[in-house]
Amino acid sequence: MVGNKCIHVDRAQAAAVHDPNTKLPSDHWQALIALHRTLLHEHHDFFLASQHPSASPALRRLAVERSMPARMWKHGIHSFLELLRQRLPDSMEYMLAFIYLAYQILALLCETVPAFEDIWMECLGDLGRYRMAMEDEDVRDCDTWAGVARSWYTKVADKNPIVGRLYHHLAILARPDALQQIYYYSRSLTCVKRFAGARESIRTLLDPVVDHNAASLPHALPIDISFIKPHGLQFLGRSVKDDRASEEFLMAKAEFLDSLDNYIGRVTAEWKDRGVWVAVTNIAGWFDYGVDDNALRQAFLIQLSERAKNPPSTAPEEKSRTASAIEQQDPIKPSVTLSQIQKKLEQLAAQQTFKNAQLLSNATFALALRRLGDKNVLLHINIMLAFLTSLSSFSSCAYIFDLIKDTPWSDLVTFLNKLLETESQSHSQTNTSNSENINTLLSTALFPADDERPDELPLPEDYLTRGLIWAHGYFPENWFARERNEEERYLESASTTRNRISRVLRLGYAIAKQNRWISYDASTCSFSVITSAP
Repeated sequence: MVGNKCIHVDRAQAAAVHDPNTKLPSDHWQALIALHRTLLHEHHDFFLASQHPSASPALRRLAVERSMPARMWKHGIHSFLELLRQRLPDSMEYMLAFIYLAYQILALLCETVPAFEDIWMECLGDLGRYRMAMEDEDVRDCDTWAGVARSWYTKVADKNPIVGRLYHHLAILARPDALQQIYYYSRSLTCVKRFAGARESIRTLLDPVVDHNAASLPHALPIDISFIKPHGLQFLGRSVKDDRASEEFLMAKAEFLDSLDNYIGRVTAEWKDRGVWVAVTNIAGWFDYGVDDNALRQAFLIQLSERAKNPPSTAPEEKSRTASAIEQQDPIKPSVTLSQIQKKLEQLAAQQTFKNAQLLSNATFALALRRLGDKNVLLHINIMLAFLTSLSSFSSCAYIFDLIKDTPWSDLVTFLNKLLETESQSHSQTNTSNSENINTLLSTALFPADDERPDELPLPEDYLTRGLIWAHGYFPENWFARERNEEERYLESASTTRNRISRVLRLGYAIAKQNRWISYDASTCSFSVITSAP
């Protein structure tokens, strides 16, 4: 078989790669490319036949049962690409030719065999990264291919938002933006299906910062370095000394916060996205950056498993035909039971590393809240309130409420009341009373039903938190079906800001209805802090 021959040849050539006397002649390379091209064409024909509408159910299942997409990538493309890469620069011409050949076939499979579209798109992203890595000198071409790879990974992440591996790919492509890198690593580690390998990759970013070797990150902004350092100390276990926050951690946190306010004021709208990246990374600290037995992660997994017990009914055949290969994998199951989780959470809350994570995220949150009237901090505040709302939804685990008792409630109340004041002024031209308008706004559902508020679309930050374990039950099932054009999803229009303000106010109201930390008075249209929780 062609497949076995490719495996044998690739292994033989890989074993001989370090022999200086094994430089391959041109006709040998051409023969190898022809062999792998034949294998790719055979796979293409197999997929066309097995996924044809007239194919039997048994034949349609064959590709999944035999892991044919993965085998095609491994034996038909990846092994040979690695061989070509190890032979650079002699193999440059042939590597380029093979990348374009493989890219063409995968793009064709995307169109003709959509059942495995998510796999083809991820493979196309991988090919883009290989092509990008070949451009050592031409920065423009390197950026072009980085954009191609990023586009494919983003497309497949849209289809599989809970899969952390995809955000790990995007973290690598985020270089040299250090803040965007740590955001994607954090997202990879705190997804429903976290990618454990990111815990090793993230150290390439954290180690130089913590070891005062920031020169190895020459393009990183000073403010980003100062933000990454306390997280690096947390991740590497250097933020605690004698059961207290280490002096090194406290100094790193202070250095970041001391420069943050001026930085936000200077970069203005640029901090919209960066504020989301900061919030997601800070929240990742609560989850110990993807440690699987983290009690908070386990609490959310228990919640997700409870919801999964009553999934919408779908015919098995229809499910196998429409669901992506990743979605058909077994769901992640919690490693602790509901009866054990409260004790685990108590132990987590007592850990100094967890207290440090709370300290850093709450201090950053408070600073953003104090920037009254600054719409550029609304995205950060929206993310933090969404996280708090997700935590406060644990009616079956009261101890989680205690984890958020140190939230800067006074700053939040001041911020929300200022927003209400602004909203009241904007509604003053209507015939109805201001209080009636405001109370109607707050009591309206956080997210509209499928047939309601058709002009209300997902906010840009919704896409940046989709798939995170704490946000998985936060968004309605069909929320992203309202998706606008991919190129327009991050555009900031007047309606975007208006909907964001409404979302923030409704989140504040949702928390106030818990009547534990803050309250809302409908007669005065104002929030206030509850001084002694019941």
